[in-house]
Order: sequence, then C-alpha cells, then structure tokens
Amino acid sequence: GCKYGFVSDIEVRPGAFNHLWVACAGYSKNIQDQKVFKSTDWGESWTDFSQGLPAGMPVYKIKYVSVNDEPFLLAATDVGIFKSGTQTADWHPINNNLPKSIVTDLEVNTKFNVIYASTYGRGLWETPLYCHYVAEPLTIEPNPDPWEENQILDRDLIIPSGVTLAINNCTIFLPSEAKIIVEPGGKLELHGSTLTSACDDLWWGVELRGDAHSPQTEEYQGKIIMDNDAVIEKARKAIFCGKNIQNQYPDLNYTGGIIDATYAFFNNNRYGVQLWTYQDGQNNYLSTFNNCTFQTTEILADNSDPEFFMTLVQVKGVKIEDCIFSNSLVEEIPTMVNQGSGIYSLDAGYEVMNMPGSCEFTNLEYGILATKYRADRE
Repeated sequence: GCKYGFVSDIEVRPGAFNHLWVACAGYSKNIQDQKVFKSTDWGESWTDFSQGLPAGMPVYKIKYVSVNDEPFLLAATDVGIFKSGTQTADWHPINNNLPKSIVTDLEVNTKFNVIYASTYGRGLWETPLYCHYVAEPLTIEPNPDPWEENQILDRDLIIPSGVTLAINNCTIFLPSEAKIIVEPGGKLELHGSTLTSACDDLWWGVELRGDAHSPQTEEYQGKIIMDNDAVIEKARKAIFCGKNIQNQYPDLNYTGGIIDATYAFFNNNRYGVQLWTYQDGQNNYLSTFNNCTFQTTEILADNSDPEFFMTLVQVKGVKIEDCIFSNSLVEEIPTMVNQGSGIYSLDAGYEVMNMPGSCEFTNLEYGILATKYRADRE
C-alpha cells in the first residue's frame, strides 16, 4: 500500500464499479515505491499501476476519461500531468507547455476537449484533452442525421457525392493531421458551428473538391454553406477549393467547389480560403462571402505567420460584400513583422462591393494585392 504517505484520490470506472484506481501522496527515496494501485474486484485485491511515473513522487489526483471509446487515465503529480491506458500502466507526460510545477488538481471537460490543471504557485492552466490521429477516415453514409453535439474526431472526415452533412450549433475538434473532404456533389452545412483544432497545432482544414470541367452546380461541385456565425479556425488552410490540401497547389482537375458564406468567421488560420483556376478562368465561380470576418487575434497555434485571408488564382465571379479583414494582434505586438494580407489575386476577376459600410481592411501588409500574369487578363 501507501508506505510513505496517504491515499490522495480514488477513481472508479463509470459503469464498471469493480474497476478502481487509488493514488498515493507522499515522498519516498525508494524508487520501487508504488504510487498508483488498481483493483478489478471491488477493492478486494490490488496491483501496482505505477510504471512510468516519476519514482518517489506523489500523485495527487487521478481521472478516468473516455473519448471516442478510448479510455485512459490522467494523473496530477509533482512534475506535471501524466497519461496512461487503463489496462496496463504506461504512464507518460503530457505537459504541453505547462510550467514545471506541482499539479494539485485536475478537471476534465470532454465537451470542449480541455484539461484544467491547478498548480502550486503558478495558477490555473489548460491543455487539449485528446489529440490523436488514425489513418482510416470516417465516411458519412447517405441521409445522415444532423450533428448537434460537440465531437472530438481522430481522423479525416469524408462527405461523398450525394450526401449532405449539417452541423448545427456545436463544435467539432480535429487533430492536426486531419482534414474534412467534401467530394464533388457532396455538401457540408455549418449552421452556427465551429470547426477547430483538437491540438496545440493547426489542423489542415476543409478540402472542397469540385469538377473543373463541369458547370458550377451542386451536382458536379462540392459545396460548403456557412451561416449564423459559423467558424473555421486554427487551420493551415480554412477552405481549399481543390484536391491535395497538403500541397501548395491543387490537382487542377478538382477545382471549382462552391462556397456560400454569410455571417461567418475565419479565425487565426494561416490561410483563409483559396480558390483556384476553374476551366482556365473562363467560367464564373458562384462563391459568395457576405458579412464575413477574416481575422487574426492571437499567435497561430504552430507559431507560423498569417499569410492571405483570401487567395484567388485565375477565377472569375467571386462576390465579397461587407466583409472585415483584420489583424488585431498587431495592436498587442506592435513590432509584428508579418501581419498577413487581406486578398491576394492573380489574373482574377471578383467584386469587392463598394458601398457605405462595405469591406474593411485593418492592420495588414496589403488590403488587396492584385497581380497580373497573363497579358490578356483584365
């Protein structure tokens, strides 16, 4: 048992009350001293569950957590937070910029994917709860029910042709390696919802695929609708109209997706939206941005610089009305060198509506950077 110290916490597995873990507080010079014990028989017998924890250091708190049917334990110790599976002890630190300090207590909010840690003398800290990626994607089946509760995903999400996924008034967390793929003929609707990173890093963003050789209709193009203060944030590329979001340039056979954004936010992304050449720029994009806000309000999650809120390459017909493009971080960091820019265009035709109260550009390197490569392009 707790030879040097006392029982500091008891954690019971929800729905399986015969499974218990006990934490012990107290210091010991004996590196074999055990600090966590496990029972699977209602406490009749106990086994050591300390492997991987700092030798001789107290454990103040244990939390049982389950995300995506993956159960695990968290422990508050003198040297930070540790995590382990529930079957076999394999404790490892997950301090994620937590200062070197005694962690006295833990609280977990699975709805918002966050761990709260109280420390001795260093205040209250938070860190992502779950940041895990698996290669097998989640493909949405036909006629799905709307998503209306927060979810923490651990893989890519694919919306195939003929399928519409509505996400209503909730937050979806995605790991840094993940992306959402809307295939030609598929549709993603964000109604008051947020897509954000599950990690202390940027996620990839929405890969909106189209058919570059077909008309701008929902039959042939992937489509995303954002309204009611929907948000895409903390992405490398919030929306990438094409295939292969990880590349600098898309597969030009898959450009042409449709974006319909009204009262939407694009927050703290490296790039906002990128629309690429569609049928050599001879046909109009049907994408519209009305009362949208593109903004940088904090240092990006991967410490990279913001680039362009909107990239338009050899496209026509994009409508941008009553939108805000701003970097308020400059006000906190006046020496900030790379402030990012509003709209970058190359051989593109688009409308930034010129009317009272229309688009605003604040604290940016360029509001609109319009460039021309082809002599025949106006």
